[in-house]
Amino acid sequence: MASVLQLQQVCRDFGGGRGRFGVDLSIGAGEIYGLIGPNGAGKTSLIRAICGRLVLEGGTVRINGSDPSAPDTRRWLGLVSQEIALYRDLTVIENLELLGQLAGLGPKEAKAAVAPALEWVKLADRGGSIVAELSGGSGVAILVATHDLTEAESLADRIGVLVEGTIRAEGSLAALVGRYFGAGVELTLTLSSPANPISRQVLEQAGLDLEFDQRWSGPYQPGVEGLPALTAELTKAGDIVVESVVRQPGLASVFRRATGQEFER
Repeated sequence: MASVLQLQQVCRDFGGGRGRFGVDLSIGAGEIYGLIGPNGAGKTSLIRAICGRLVLEGGTVRINGSDPSAPDTRRWLGLVSQEIALYRDLTVIENLELLGQLAGLGPKEAKAAVAPALEWVKLADRGGSIVAELSGGSGVAILVATHDLTEAESLADRIGVLVEGTIRAEGSLAALVGRYFGAGVELTLTLSSPANPISRQVLEQAGLDLEFDQRWSGPYQPGVEGLPALTAELTKAGDIVVESVVRQPGLASVFRRATGQEFER
């Protein structure tokens, strides 16, 4: 798959430990890439670098092989902020007319501006299409930078976990879940007191890690069916399970395993 967007050893340090990032990233034609990370992870800085709006200390950004700061490259680049959305049940023309009026054009002016705009982006034949039915296009790569995990799960072909300017994990949702959880579930157990040495060994052998105090969490391959036996083994060792939570692992679970932190927006 040809790369539409290529970042190689891109790095920038804003000083004082603020906003440092170092990233390698490649997005192919027709691919939707979800870049997730909490506030302060470096998403905005990375987007600015891709748009040619941030001076880098090292590395390269290429869009279809060209420097994004070059004027001719800009025609391949589109930036949509999180505040902008299209109405999926309206046609392309209806969306553009509405957005034109929201931008201050009168109804007649907005209507007159739509056809030239569609001609300019070579979409004149799709004006009557419902937005929900549109394809992303085989020559287009889309980077979705978000802290909305549900959005990333539903939209992205591939996902990168960005924390403190570094991509900690990358792959499709299925591949990431498989890497960290296999075919198991995410299990969290809370004990009535800190685990004694025997219970600690039981929990570690089960694949769980101590999060804090009495709470243990991690991938559990036996699944729900194996939980009664694990609970009984801990009780026999002298520890009582006061709470057990079983989750089908998703992107939030992957983030916890990849970073050792809870995801915070």
